[in-house]
Amino acid sequence: MKESGVPKAEFMEKAMQQNNKFNHVWLKTEEGYAKGAAQSAARWNSFGKDSWLKYRTSNDERVRNDHRLLNGIIKPIGDPFWNTYYPPNGYNCRCLAIETSSREETDLNGKPMPEVGQFFENNVGKQEVLFPENHPYFKGVPDSLTKSSDKLFRSDTIDKSIEKYLGVVFNQKEIPDKITVTGSSIKKIANQPHDYYWEKLSLLTYLNQVISKSILVKTSDSFEWKKNPMVEKYYYTIFERNGKKFYLNFRKIKNDGVVLYSITDNMK
Repeated sequence: MKESGVPKAEFMEKAMQQNNKFNHVWLKTEEGYAKGAAQSAARWNSFGKDSWLKYRTSNDERVRNDHRLLNGIIKPIGDPFWNTYYPPNGYNCRCLAIETSSREETDLNGKPMPEVGQFFENNVGKQEVLFPENHPYFKGVPDSLTKSSDKLFRSDTIDKSIEKYLGVVFNQKEIPDKITVTGSSIKKIANQPHDYYWEKLSLLTYLNQVISKSILVKTSDSFEWKKNPMVEKYYYTIFERNGKKFYLNFRKIKNDGVVLYSITDNMK
């Protein structure tokens, strides 16, 4: 260090400042964004297809001016506005989109609209992406690391879903019996291939809404099926999201309720 004209003590002090900035402050900020974006995505998927949404800031002195311009805007859920401005709209963004009973759509003609950074100009609920592919995170990442990360995410989703849903009773208005899931059915859902595999895996994070909002399309009364002595009946329901179809296969177990067996991309 002396050769470069910087004393070692001074160098170490500056190095620790940079370490704190990059490895602690930035990491904490990005972790907070990831958690907030995931919660926002879950809220999006809890809204009904005919919902109206209102943009709401935290309404305090910390709200950035660009986001203040969006406060109070009301649009139906299908409006293109939400493709760009569905929160979060930046790091440390605390804004929300909430359901509203109002049907008074905000007229944006002549209203100044803020620009959103390239990494935030999306809808995390519709695209199911927290960090887009062009994010610096993904530059030069080897395939082996990506596969390892995918495996870890799948395993974590299975473990958390088993812990969350075992013993929980679900309802679907067209299926008369109580519905439950088993550890083996959760693993089957997570491990079976699907045209939209990662979207299917994400269904496990809000399975109660998926089941309740799915629509009955077929039962074993209307098609030929191989008799299983333990199964009295099969039910197939469909859940659609962003134009993608997911078929839920339920089995009515003899002397018991209905169990969610699998989620597939077609009806067997």
